[in-house]
Amino acid sequence: MESSRLCPGVAGYSSAISACEKGSLWRGAVELLLAMRGRGLAPNLLTCNAALVACERGASWAWALQIFSHARMYPPHEEDAVGRLATLRACELGQQPRVAACLLAALLQAVPRGVGGGPDGG
Repeated sequence: MESSRLCPGVAGYSSAISACEKGSLWRGAVELLLAMRGRGLAPNLLTCNAALVACERGASWAWALQIFSHARMYPPHEEDAVGRLATLRACELGQQPRVAACLLAALLQAVPRGVGGGPDGG
């Protein structure tokens, strides 16, 4: 008799990563994200954000940067304020102010002029 094995999909991995985030278990979130990618599953925005917030809570700035950079490679290149802030905070909590400053500068360069609440963007 063959044993059947359940293979989680994006929703299953996302739920587990979200649980890790809520429990501040950044290593578990990263391991699940890596396993997800290893199975050829592309994480969505919510999955990446949950992993980023878990890394933020654990001050795991290096993993946060790696996840953030990989999240930008998946269609449709989604990222949002939650992911950006979590990555910046992970750098801050990990005592990496220069890394945070470089990331912030890169993010600001990527914003088109006139967008946002600045002097040009109203």
